[in-house]
Amino acid sequence: MGKKIELTKEQIDWLIENYKHTQNQDICDKLSITRPVLCRIRRTYNLKKCEELLKELNKKNREKADKKNKELGYPNQINLKIHQKKALENAKKTLKEKWQDEEWVKQRNKNVSEGLKKTYKAERRRVLFGFEQKTNLRVINTPRNKVMLKHNLRKHGYEIEKNSNIAYINDNTKQSALMEKRGVIMGIKFIKKQM
Repeated sequence: MGKKIELTKEQIDWLIENYKHTQNQDICDKLSITRPVLCRIRRTYNLKKCEELLKELNKKNREKADKKNKELGYPNQINLKIHQKKALENAKKTLKEKWQDEEWVKQRNKNVSEGLKKTYKAERRRVLFGFEQKTNLRVINTPRNKVMLKHNLRKHGYEIEKNSNIAYINDNTKQSALMEKRGVIMGIKFIKKQM
């Protein structure tokens, strides 16, 4: 570790007298000390800057930032809300213009319908192979006799979830060989539930 830097009594007196109205960099240059040393001394003697200097420094920093933002093509803080409002209005205008463009509307509708078709096909495949659905789309129109069979199976104690082709057999199930045979023909799988 480096040696702790100590200031003379005259330097400390000058610092206490001028800290309020002088920038930190000027103080460091005058006393030949670093910023951390200045911070330590400031805390020791509880020194604070005056409001006027802080306002002036903030103003200078804001002007520097605005100048840099202007060079980079960014809006400054004062005009930021105006720019945001204009950008929002432009976005609304472009959206209105898009909806008035018939080709864009046709392309959009085509993309939406293609996406729905893909989802529908994927869901149909899941149901046909006995997997659970990921959406609430009704992908298969169940024949009336299959609906009635599922209802009767539930009455006999088989566990069948809605829109599912899997019937679980548990201890309370009154098994029926005839209904199970008809169920297998209609694509219903019968699985014994492990307890």
